Amino acid sequence: MEKLRLSGISKRFGDVTVVDQLNLTMRAGEFVSLLGPSGCGKTTTLRMIAGFIAPTAGTVELDGRRLSSSYEFLPPEKRRMSMIFQSYALWPNMTVEQNVAFGLKMRKVPKEEMRKRTAEILDVVRLGQLASRYPNELSGGQQQRVSLARALVVKPEVLLLDEPLSNLDANLREEMRGEIRRLHNEFGITSIYVTHDQAEAMTTSDRIAIMSEGRIEQIDDPLTLYNKPKTRYVAEFIGRSNILDGKVKGEGVSFCGFDVPSARLKAAGPIATEIFSLRSQNIGLHAARPANGDSIVLPGSIVDRSFLGETWDYALQLADGSLKLRVTSPPTSIFDVGQNVFIEIDPANIVPIQEDKHA
Repeated sequence: MEKLRLSGISKRFGDVTVVDQLNLTMRAGEFVSLLGPSGCGKTTTLRMIAGFIAPTAGTVELDGRRLSSSYEFLPPEKRRMSMIFQSYALWPNMTVEQNVAFGLKMRKVPKEEMRKRTAEILDVVRLGQLASRYPNELSGGQQQRVSLARALVVKPEVLLLDEPLSNLDANLREEMRGEIRRLHNEFGITSIYVTHDQAEAMTTSDRIAIMSEGRIEQIDDPLTLYNKPKTRYVAEFIGRSNILDGKVKGEGVSFCGFDVPSARLKAAGPIATEIFSLRSQNIGLHAARPANGDSIVLPGSIVDRSFLGETWDYALQLADGSLKLRVTSPPTSIFDVGQNVFIEIDPANIVPIQEDKHA
């Protein structure tokens, strides 16, 4: 069932267009991330949904009811939404319990019900024993849990999250990613999550909308986005891809250093592009020539390497000098700079993509 619809929304500040005719439809209970670099328009989009700013054009609808357009505008407090900010936005002079109960108090919820709901949500976010503490007595992760509890206790129709984990260290970010998804699964609230962090988007989202220059380049589930990017921008933004130039010749495609029958590439139909994506972890590295099988095997040499703990990041060049590739290998796959190797490519991992253009 459709819950939220953005239809051609745009936002201009003077001569600058920040969001440009963006369309997005969300189902009830869905978790969608807006993912992109700084300045791509994702936070402005979120703020238009929340009602903090009005769109220059287009409409925002919730359950078929129009919330915003260029000529009508429902204020934030009447939109049945909660927003979680990067800065937590907790009242320093209020206890954890008082911070969480604040929204209920503003809605004039009876005191006994307010105490009950506040206690219940604090237990859900595992902060019941800290109810009497003040924000400055909490860790960053605990403060973010308070922010989550405060947003959830009012039972919003839509939960909006604006880079909520960017102030946390790496370990806490990983922990809180799981916590946010756990709470989403428990409450089933339609959620929109703004982030520039791929890992956050991949681990929390049902779908991810990749944004560029105020528009959505592609929106899909994480697996589809990763394995079937539609444009060069998406292929390079999600994960690490080698971008290959290829020319269709008859029943095949000719790349630098090798040819592949078109039928063996990951293409949904006829190939109408000269740009292809090959993920760095989909290239095998071998010290000795492997049995060919159905794979492409080419000689090359290591020109650079970096050890990243969980993986090796190799730069290599084909023996004929025609092509340079980046390869991600497991930590046990150790090769020296200058070492001759063989690379192995499954043609099914070569994906036709388009030049950058908005979806």
